[in-house]
Amino acid sequence: MKKSILIILLTCIAIVSCDSKKQVKTEKETKVEIAPELIKNLKVDHFNLWTKKPEEFKKKLVKAGFTVIPDSLRPPHVGQGTQGKYINFLNMYFEIISVYDEEELMANQKQNPLLDFETRKNYEKNGASPFSISLQMKAYDASKIPFETVKYHQSWMSSDSVNIESAKSSKTNFSEPSVFVVYPEISSDDFATIEDLVKIPEEYAMWREFFKHSNGAKRVTNMKVHMVRKHEVSDVIPVLNGIEGLQIIDDTSHFIEVDFDHKIQNIKLDFRPDFPVIINL
Repeated sequence: MKKSILIILLTCIAIVSCDSKKQVKTEKETKVEIAPELIKNLKVDHFNLWTKKPEEFKKKLVKAGFTVIPDSLRPPHVGQGTQGKYINFLNMYFEIISVYDEEELMANQKQNPLLDFETRKNYEKNGASPFSISLQMKAYDASKIPFETVKYHQSWMSSDSVNIESAKSSKTNFSEPSVFVVYPEISSDDFATIEDLVKIPEEYAMWREFFKHSNGAKRVTNMKVHMVRKHEVSDVIPVLNGIEGLQIIDDTSHFIEVDFDHKIQNIKLDFRPDFPVIINL
């Protein structure tokens, strides 16, 4: 009798063990594998910080030796209700984004309910990440973006036939940074050196000066976006973490670390607690 009970127990343990192994295997099988070449085709175009105090942050950045493009040269996002303050670097740019017309922003949100503008502007109340990561494709083909997207078009865009591809998860997984892919006409340029700025046509020669900063910053060489996770990991995070020079990190607060020129100057600029940004020169 004891022997038969022992056999039954061992059989039950074996069944449970097999079921557990099958469950683990199933979870692995359902994990979507992203082709490496699709990730390699992506690079950071620019990054945004949502803030309600754009002018204050601009002044702090100017004091720290950054050249900010004059507002008169960068019109607001008409139809979207937002405006930006821009800092160009050789391989990308930084945009300080804020709301200039609340009614226009809400009308745009109503027209595009799957987008996250309203969520991001209320980051202080809802725990959303105040950061956006814009990506560009080295060889543009929207069908090869390795995550689910929502098409977005607005009147400020260069043509009626173009769209920004916004990650669908940016609305639902709002504790992660917002992510979108820009089309070629508005993608930022990538200059290897300051000397390469001569490639900017003479008619736009004045723009060369906006890439030069008195603090010596030239190229962004690494970014770490820290976030307070409130949701399951979306399909975007593995993609972002596969992009060279970009890491998304779970933490106890939202902030970003931006390294320039491999931190050659060994200078740290910490704008917290007023603004969640650390810059390493």
